[in-house]
Amino acid sequence: MNKIKLIIFSIFISSLGLQSQVIEDFEAAGTWTWSPWLIGSGTNNGTKAAAAAYSGAFGWQAATSGYPWFYRTDVSIGNPGDVLGVWAKGNQRNYMGFGATGGGGWSLVLAPNTSGLIIQANAGWGYTDLATTPYTYNTANWYYLELTWNTTTNVTGRLYDNAMVLQATVNTNIATLVPNGISFRSYCTTICYFDDFNTSVILPIQLLEFTVTASENKNANVLNWVTGNEKNNKKFEVEKSVDGLSFESIGDLNGSGNSNVIHEYSFTDTKPNRGINYYRLRQFEFDGSSTVSKVISINNENSLNEISIFPSVTSGHTNLQFPITGEKEVLINDCTGKIVYSAKVIEDKLNLNLSFLNDGIYFVKVSNGTAEYNSKLVISK
Repeated sequence: MNKIKLIIFSIFISSLGLQSQVIEDFEAAGTWTWSPWLIGSGTNNGTKAAAAAYSGAFGWQAATSGYPWFYRTDVSIGNPGDVLGVWAKGNQRNYMGFGATGGGGWSLVLAPNTSGLIIQANAGWGYTDLATTPYTYNTANWYYLELTWNTTTNVTGRLYDNAMVLQATVNTNIATLVPNGISFRSYCTTICYFDDFNTSVILPIQLLEFTVTASENKNANVLNWVTGNEKNNKKFEVEKSVDGLSFESIGDLNGSGNSNVIHEYSFTDTKPNRGINYYRLRQFEFDGSSTVSKVISINNENSLNEISIFPSVTSGHTNLQFPITGEKEVLINDCTGKIVYSAKVIEDKLNLNLSFLNDGIYFVKVSNGTAEYNSKLVISK
């Protein structure tokens, strides 16, 4: 029942336009500690233990002496709307750290020994309590610690029991808080467990739907996507690939900036490749940062009615696909009419390295004696 309630809670978070990610479940093979976690202080690492598992096979069990704390900065969290959470169980103090560096940071503290939920400033092992809400714990039970950024410098801590029922909240302003790493530490004499660290960060967009279909005459692919919430969304770039690995931009559409209503977008690729075409969206924020969507694909095996050149502007490498089968002659001419490349091929696809050509516009012709098709490409280094 507990796991079912946790799944429902995660679905609720996702519906708000957040992306949830488990960043440590302690299930990796080997002995604790492992990269990218670093030891900030202490002399005993604790152990990966089955008894400390909230879910899965393992969790982290603190040592009862040495009292280490661990941090990592490959995960940065602290923008408005971000959420950090972890399952914890202990008889003294469990610290979920944020704004973490090698020298300290801040913590949301599960504190049975002083009967409170605390937000604390930490400098090494020194600490200052910033805000406290009284709460009496059952030390035999698991609790979920959660921290939400209301603004960059205002945070709310929440304590849930193992049925995900809210038990206590605590709030404070931290004027010097900036997005940074995460940490955890402990001070326990017998039981001190952690499991399933996770983050939920606000996505620049909430992508509700992303599809591609062939046009009615089969000579183009139409991409449609729908967004819910948008945050600082400057534009979408549509990217295409012939192998699903290397993508090139084929156009862009303006985003809707900041919005909490549904928006529909459409883009037409007028030059699909024969065979499978792969597409993805690259979404740009106003600060230049970007994220990419999932990859979708469509098979245009029988839809090509012209030479497909991708990319058509290249420094040398390009892919040609032909609308005719069987043996054919391929010619490439420069602007003076001089033939710079010729070949007879049977394949419907041709990968060329034209890096030996000078910058300029070139004309591609393919023929089989009865049909002829022409196109052009640009060399730009």
